[in-house]
Amino acid sequence: MEGPLDEALFFMMFFLLLFISFKTYAHSLIMEPFAGYNFYGKSGYAEKYDTTGYTYGGRFGYTNKGVFALIDFNLSQLDRKVINESAFANELGLVLGMKFSLDSRAWAGAVIAGVFEDDEVGTLKGANGYKFGLGHRIYDYLYINFEVKTMKYNSYDAMAFSDFRHSTATLTLSYAYEVEIKKVRKYFDF
Repeated sequence: MEGPLDEALFFMMFFLLLFISFKTYAHSLIMEPFAGYNFYGKSGYAEKYDTTGYTYGGRFGYTNKGVFALIDFNLSQLDRKVINESAFANELGLVLGMKFSLDSRAWAGAVIAGVFEDDEVGTLKGANGYKFGLGHRIYDYLYINFEVKTMKYNSYDAMAFSDFRHSTATLTLSYAYEVEIKKVRKYFDF
């Protein structure tokens, strides 16, 4: 860019494309079951173990004009390498995101509760953390999603360790079904 006029034109085009890219939907409810694979993960205290495994869950929430807010529930069956143990994890979170016109979406969220169970550490509760994700629609309501998240556990049943962390990178397929609220009102007559 050579001068202020070129920069102004660039920013005007950028914001024009940004505003055009938002899909406009009516007020809708979203129901989105998903299943996938945690292909990369670490869990443990000071010594982290590789963790992989299957995950499934669902999201439910609200969308309007391409912005969505969801409650996210996730269950995972994990294999912790090196120590050859199975672990189970579940998380409850809140997600805020945005849809873009190229059939893509992005979100960020907070894990507000969760449990991690295995033979080495027992049952860990009180998860909190964050997550970030990207999704792309591949057919009608079907999305392929990539999400990373990290959690720290605050209360412990078996041991008094204070720094257990669990992080994963997950690839999932989801079926994001949207129902306009006016159709729901008409169905229930209110």
